Amino acid sequence: MMLDNLPSAEQIKLIITDVDGTLQNPEHEISKYTVKIINEILDKYDVSFVLATGKTRYSTVDIRKSLHIDNKPKCPAVHTNGCLIYNDKNELIHEIFLDCQEIFDNLDFYERIFKKKSIPYSYFLYCGDICYTTDELYNDILSGFGEYIEIMNEKELFSKLKTGEIKCNKICLFADASIIEEYKQTIKDFMKNYENIEYTQAIPICSEVIPSKCNKGEALKYIMQSLNLKPENVIAFGDGLNDKPMFEVAGYKYAMGNALDELKEIATGVTKSNAEDGEAYILEQIFFKNRNNKK
Repeated sequence: MMLDNLPSAEQIKLIITDVDGTLQNPEHEISKYTVKIINEILDKYDVSFVLATGKTRYSTVDIRKSLHIDNKPKCPAVHTNGCLIYNDKNELIHEIFLDCQEIFDNLDFYERIFKKKSIPYSYFLYCGDICYTTDELYNDILSGFGEYIEIMNEKELFSKLKTGEIKCNKICLFADASIIEEYKQTIKDFMKNYENIEYTQAIPICSEVIPSKCNKGEALKYIMQSLNLKPENVIAFGDGLNDKPMFEVAGYKYAMGNALDELKEIATGVTKSNAEDGEAYILEQIFFKNRNNKK
């Protein structure tokens, strides 16, 4: 696969990437080849490397270690789809929460359309580094993504939300992929009643409620401003709907071969799949195009 619309290495000052389905392969691992390419870039070039994910920071601790970017200058991180931004010293510098009543309204809506029809589902409340839930139905799947889960009685959970002891950044609704697809528009229509929340989706079995203007694109703007960068200095990689705002900001954006068609349509180009190290493939062509070694 050859792409003729690649930027030069000198142009790119920031690489921002989704994690699951993009940086990681289908087994939720980062290949040795990808680690090698990213480390070589960071050693040779003055480039920022940013993880931008819908997941918590807790879930990416091992990823950051494997890439050697913990406490590395100019390597901030975007988590929970932009609700939380950390600087390169692992300090939280930006955070947005959902309104408590909007949380209750959405959970009540799920109960009315799913529970009363005996459709299996679970919800997770992303609160900083903890994902709260009230059952175990989808815990194994979320644990597979590296998340820290705490099961709590719903009455206690709601009480702590009301008092502010727990503050929620986003809601994740998990159900069978066919159910999520069937009810997607119904959920979106319900959310139109609220000005301060938005719908997004990263994987087929999960729909998400996030605060308005809280997405990877807004987070990228925040980071670009802090580093005094222009869109043409940024290259982005992604595969899901929640990567679309980030693609709309970055000057160069490459969709994975396994990405949603909606993302491919606005991409600068389409690379190989995450199973084939599509991100590292593009980065090697940009930063090391003159060398002959191949994967």
